[in-house]
Amino acid sequence: MHLHHYPDFIVKTKAGRIIALEAKGDDRDNTDSELKLKLGRLREVKAGRDYRYMMVFENKPIDGAERLADALAKIRQL
Repeated sequence: MHLHHYPDFIVKTKAGRIIALEAKGDDRDNTDSELKLKLGRLREVKAGRDYRYMMVFENKPIDGAERLADALAKIRQL
């Protein structure tokens, strides 16, 4: 299966780091989220230390994803 996955947002921090951000709604099906998360993590490893991938749910993240409040705190540190 070939999956095209484009993050919802690309963020550049003041320090020059790039964050690919995938926003997910808690009210959605999100059946493809695990696969997208794996693909995002693979890109993160391949892209190097100045690139981050984050999948963010408002309150109910899947394993490996972030809650919105936690993601915002991490972004502030980057």
